[in-house]
Amino acid sequence: MKRLLFLLFIFIFSLFGITKVETLPQPHAWSVADSKAYARDSLLAWHHNQWLCLDKLWTKESNWRHEAYNKQPVYQKGQKLHAGGIPQILGLSPDTNPVEQIDRGLTYIIYRYNTPCQAWKFWQKNNWY
Repeated sequence: MKRLLFLLFIFIFSLFGITKVETLPQPHAWSVADSKAYARDSLLAWHHNQWLCLDKLWTKESNWRHEAYNKQPVYQKGQKLHAGGIPQILGLSPDTNPVEQIDRGLTYIIYRYNTPCQAWKFWQKNNWY
């Protein structure tokens, strides 16, 4: 079911031409407002509540700063999971352009949690997602 939702999500993105952006501003010119607008537009097919959850989640996670980087290891029940946060798991760095970071972040949320609200509920219980 998750795989089907993931493929549907990618299909919807491709309908709106959201999967590729031909020209991007340099990372230093990209603002938090740009990131929020791009992510909000990417969720057009979803209910507005999903945007509200995503905004809360990514505000807590990085305050929407595309250059944020978690240098601390992430632990669960005392066991080290990996050397950094979600961006590092997705193969991203602060140098990755913001659009790609948002696209991969949304794909991760859809694949793992189905919706931003489900990811936000998980984050509220665990302080990570």
